[in-house]
Amino acid sequence: MSAGSPIRHRSGRRPRAWPLATTIAAIMAATAPAGAQTLSETLAAAYLANPDLAVGRARLDVVNEQRPQALGGFLPSLSATASRDVQDLTYDGAVSRTNRQDQQALTLSQPVYSGGAATAGLDRAENTIRAERARLRTTEADVLLAAVTAHVDVARDLDVLDLNRQSRELLVRRLDQTRALHDLGDATAADLAQARARVADAEARVVAAEAALAKSQATYLAVTGREPADPDPAPLPASLPDSLNTALLRAREANPQILAAGFATEAATDGIAVSRGALLPKVSLTGSLSRNRSSLDINPRETEAAAVGLQLTVPIYSAGIAESRLREARKAAAEARLSRVATERSIVERTERVWRDMLAARAAITAREAQVEAATTALDGVAREVDLGRRPLIDLLDAQRDLLDASEALAGARRDLIVAAFGVLAATGGLEARALGLDVPYHDPTGDYEAVKWRVFVNPVTGE
Repeated sequence: MSAGSPIRHRSGRRPRAWPLATTIAAIMAATAPAGAQTLSETLAAAYLANPDLAVGRARLDVVNEQRPQALGGFLPSLSATASRDVQDLTYDGAVSRTNRQDQQALTLSQPVYSGGAATAGLDRAENTIRAERARLRTTEADVLLAAVTAHVDVARDLDVLDLNRQSRELLVRRLDQTRALHDLGDATAADLAQARARVADAEARVVAAEAALAKSQATYLAVTGREPADPDPAPLPASLPDSLNTALLRAREANPQILAAGFATEAATDGIAVSRGALLPKVSLTGSLSRNRSSLDINPRETEAAAVGLQLTVPIYSAGIAESRLREARKAAAEARLSRVATERSIVERTERVWRDMLAARAAITAREAQVEAATTALDGVAREVDLGRRPLIDLLDAQRDLLDASEALAGARRDLIVAAFGVLAATGGLEARALGLDVPYHDPTGDYEAVKWRVFVNPVTGE
């Protein structure tokens, strides 16, 4: 019998029809079991436990302190000093008298005019804080998109692993049947070798699928802080734009990276006024109370003084430092404006790219479903013809591989659709815990700001 000839079966010894098509159809159409991990649970875990998001919140708390610091440009400064000088007066080598002089002073300075630097400094602080809030929104969207990707990656890899394990099991059974036929003289050595080769290939595919699943599970753990259970198939987000033009409009108006770049530009522009203030006159109101006590005389003397004044400071020359800082501020503002343009273009490009990816994934799902259906029909027909001895074993093995490949591609296309759809949501500024309605306590980005914005006094012992 030639290697490519059909397998001949003895009467009563026809092998069972190949059930791979039924097995794959069951896996691809299976619903999530009870206790499966939903996408909302994955997103909630990432929102509460992701370290990158926690770092972003902590960074915002740090930036919030710029507001009370800038407010200091409007507030008075008060300082107290105290000193004691001791002098030994000697005559003819002997100490004849000791003079003790005590001094205490209280000094107050209230800025009246700072060349506009105080007002500009406060505006810069506010815009810097707004920019950091927008960056926190960007971090939140990135983390949630990573959680979506990790969720569907684990779900896809579980499906692919199940498909390959089922395929391996059935190929092993086919190998056993082929070996039995070979021992009876109804199959050639080539048929047996082909069956063995496909089993070895199936083993390699199972190992690769297990490795891919392990990597996806590790990523899931890193993003969410918990081990993945059995991820439920992820639904499409409900608030997707209805067209590319709508998506691009939303991205320009609501994408947090664009908003952050805008606030950063305004903060850099405020920096010009802050630097210019160093070149302008300053006026401040000053006041002081002082007391001096001396014990040199027989009758100690004590004097007290109070003074109030208006101080004018006019910068004349500062070694070119102030002038250089003003030029630096202007260049920084120009850079920020260019950065905003670059950011907007990047976001527009990303929005269109993920929108095209979403459309491509939808089309791919339709095509892959048709491919799986056709491959299933082909496999059933080839299996019957092989059982009847009309076609060689290699045709059946090829049909089995075609169906497995099509099923894996369908699982990948479904994964790609979910990732692209949530990518569109992220690009348009809608991928946030509150917008998704996650069942979690939401972080208030203004909470720490409200707590510290007027906090200009601190306990010197506790630092609070």
